[in-house]
Amino acid sequence: MINYSWIIPQDAFEVYPSEDGLTNVVKYIKWIRKAEVIDGDVTYIAENNATFICGQPDPSNYTPYEDLTEQIVISWLESGLNMQTIDGALANDIANQMLPKTEVLPNPF
Repeated sequence: MINYSWIIPQDAFEVYPSEDGLTNVVKYIKWIRKAEVIDGDVTYIAENNATFICGQPDPSNYTPYEDLTEQIVISWLESGLNMQTIDGALANDIANQMLPKTEVLPNPF
């Protein structure tokens, strides 16, 4: 079973100091999506990362920067990204890692 998780780095948020009367408006969020499988004593890990471009803020439904929680940010990412494509690529990466490895051997003669 693949365990998926989000990593939101400390330098993840790029903001406009003010926009349309709102302060610290989040414009970009750096993210990392991680997939992990533990198979006995071997752990397989795959990661994907990018920057999410936020849409225009809705003043009637605006969450101030200082009130953001990890869960709010993750909900933005999951609703704005193609999760099926991202998680599918991570699953393929893990599957490829789990394939038997080939070796190059010298000629036996």
